[in-house]
Amino acid sequence: MKAVKYKIGRDDLAKEYLKLLDVEDLKAKVDGYNLSLDIEDVLIGDITTLVKCRNAYLEHTELKKRCVKDFDYDKHSGAIAEFFIKYVDTSTCHYCDMAYINTYIDSDDNNRRVFELDHYIPRSECPLLALSLFNLVPSCQYCNQRIKHSKKSALNDEELIACCPTYENYHFEEDVQILPIPMDINALNYNPDTSKQLKHFRVRFFGPDIYQSHIKELKLEDRYQYHLCEALRMKDKCDRYTKGKIDELSKLLDLPSYTLRDNILGPVTIRKEDALGIEFDAEYKRTMAKFRKDTYNIYYPEDK
Repeated sequence: MKAVKYKIGRDDLAKEYLKLLDVEDLKAKVDGYNLSLDIEDVLIGDITTLVKCRNAYLEHTELKKRCVKDFDYDKHSGAIAEFFIKYVDTSTCHYCDMAYINTYIDSDDNNRRVFELDHYIPRSECPLLALSLFNLVPSCQYCNQRIKHSKKSALNDEELIACCPTYENYHFEEDVQILPIPMDINALNYNPDTSKQLKHFRVRFFGPDIYQSHIKELKLEDRYQYHLCEALRMKDKCDRYTKGKIDELSKLLDLPSYTLRDNILGPVTIRKEDALGIEFDAEYKRTMAKFRKDTYNIYYPEDK
């Protein structure tokens, strides 16, 4: 749902990651598998390359016990977690955007993390990829342990690549819209002051077919339904704070609508994005920001 963003370039990231591992030892072991795979493809290949590695492994599943022993993630998990704390920009879950997965510094000045690292292609399906950098996706506990866990994905290779948050051409955020959809005539009389009317709306994810199986596997529509009020609150704010209302506020304050004076808090603007919290969501990387922004884009057209 959200692309994984790294604090340094991918080439430099890969070089730093390889320092965590005994690459020569792993290379010797992979060479012994007779899979015709390059160790760097296994460890730092992109998701397209990793899918090819998985497919090669699946033709030789008799290697499973050896792979589980040789590519022991648990042995390296602490160092890998520290690596992700240092080099990966974490804020909200990359699968659902519903939970914070931030890092923090405790009272003893130690780095701590809220996130878990999910194996996008599960270890149970392909232990060969247990230590693969771009197979690791920072996620919330629920997505990792309850939704994905060790289940084999039903996605085909093309879908698996397109839906991977580490994929360089990952476009889920741009291609998919999350919207509250009215289900009956009662939705037209929506009253934001009562929760009873939530039943007249359903959350839907609209986008290319290539994402739909992934959306179903993560149960995103069902999970977002509980948070429907987030979108409907945004819809109500869009109705209340029209461009005309914001212009009136600017006139009342005798200040331009595009900017207020610089003050102790720095430049402050009166724009619809500010008034409705869109820029605040983006700056502070809040959960479900996309849900609110998609609703905003539908209910607050430029000419409103």
